[in-house]
Amino acid sequence: MPMTVRQVLDTPAVQAGHPELLSAADQLDRPVRWVHVFEGSDPRALLSGGELLLTTLLALPDDPAEQRRYVRAVAGAGAAALVVELGRRFARVPGVMVDEAAAASLPMVALHKVVKFVTVTEAVHAQIVDEQHDLLTFARRVHEVFTETAVEGADAQAIVERTAEMAGCAVVLEDLAHEVMAHAGAGAPVLRDWTARSREVAPGPGTRAVPEHGWLVTDVGSRQGVWGRLVLAGSPSVPAAAAHMLVERAAQALAVARLMERDVAALRARASNRFLTGLLSADSGDEEDLRAAAEVLGLARASRYLAVCVAPTPLPAAREMSTSPRDVIPEGDASDDPLAGQRREQALADAVAAAVATAGISALTGPLEDGVVGLVVALTGKLTEGAALDRLTLALKPARTRGHVIATARERDGLVQAGADLPEASTWLVPRRSCRRRTAGTTTASPTSGCAAWSCSWPTTPGSPRSPSGSSLRSWSMTTDTRPAW
Repeated sequence: MPMTVRQVLDTPAVQAGHPELLSAADQLDRPVRWVHVFEGSDPRALLSGGELLLTTLLALPDDPAEQRRYVRAVAGAGAAALVVELGRRFARVPGVMVDEAAAASLPMVALHKVVKFVTVTEAVHAQIVDEQHDLLTFARRVHEVFTETAVEGADAQAIVERTAEMAGCAVVLEDLAHEVMAHAGAGAPVLRDWTARSREVAPGPGTRAVPEHGWLVTDVGSRQGVWGRLVLAGSPSVPAAAAHMLVERAAQALAVARLMERDVAALRARASNRFLTGLLSADSGDEEDLRAAAEVLGLARASRYLAVCVAPTPLPAAREMSTSPRDVIPEGDASDDPLAGQRREQALADAVAAAVATAGISALTGPLEDGVVGLVVALTGKLTEGAALDRLTLALKPARTRGHVIATARERDGLVQAGADLPEASTWLVPRRSCRRRTAGTTTASPTSGCAAWSCSWPTTPGSPRSPSGSSLRSWSMTTDTRPAW
């Protein structure tokens, strides 16, 4: 932190002069940029703001009007404080000067003992230079870090994580709807009710502090317009000047990274995918933090959650499952081009995300492994598992894909439990999504759990088939008449 007037007055060099504060006791926390010695009658041409002025007032006339004018000039130039050494010109500071300093909220200090001004300037300047050196060193580190992220093509989450490491506090990136796109170092206390609290912070230019929340906020965007805000939430472990510089450089790095992204939806999709990946390894102790993180990502808070997996069926017809190996015809790779496979997986992920929006259900989606897309659905209000799946299947039907197989476990009371169901559902789908059966309408069993599953074609009316009693894993395949998008 920059030195303040209070800290300068507490230095041994100043204390040797027996300082007496004459005015503006509430302004002692002003930052001191430099210490300057001046013995002229008009200091305005030599001050640029933030200086602590040392003087004996040798050149000051006895005219009270000139004395008032002198104090006004010092205050008008933005000086941090005026320190007067007594004895050489005045035995005490003229009362009109003290009154003028009080009216201008300028701290005025009288030194009752002679001090060497050079001792004061050396002590203060040494500390100021050290702080400036530390800031320059920190700025170089920030530059190196964000140059590295740019070269590596780091996404928003990686940039936010590096920012949090350097700031020593939580960092949150939000969009203009006040929904969190990426965060680091932010647990439930920071993320809880984030959207509502963020909406209380009015937009404004530049980097700005929000004392009521303990935030430091800056806009994120380019010449094409602002698309988000970056927030340092909490107390940074670095000085205020360093925090300002860091959040602004991070915003620039995010703007550059954003130019490499397709759109804000891609950032949200990555955030959702990271959440699902972390959910797979979560334990029960993480439930509250996970719910808070899911909520700021857009997942409605609910008492019941459902794990769902979707995989494509590569054959254009008769995509159904079988219990007998002789009824299964393996399907080979449609293409030897790995990029074609990535495009198919991305097309399915986009189709599922669009279907969730169309179905009007609250869910986080993201690709898992082997081309499977995972979802965690919030069963809000009176929404049942069956109704949610009906909506999803009907919303997926218009998608220009070859067809899909959906597997889901029973509804769960917590996110951690629902997340634990994703690997089982995904594993069950992988060996079946490349097979077809010659007959339809029978149930199959999960090889890993013994749970039953059901095979069917697209339903013509709402109402999805249900697996036999006792099943915890259900699946059905769906086909479309459209040609594949890939």
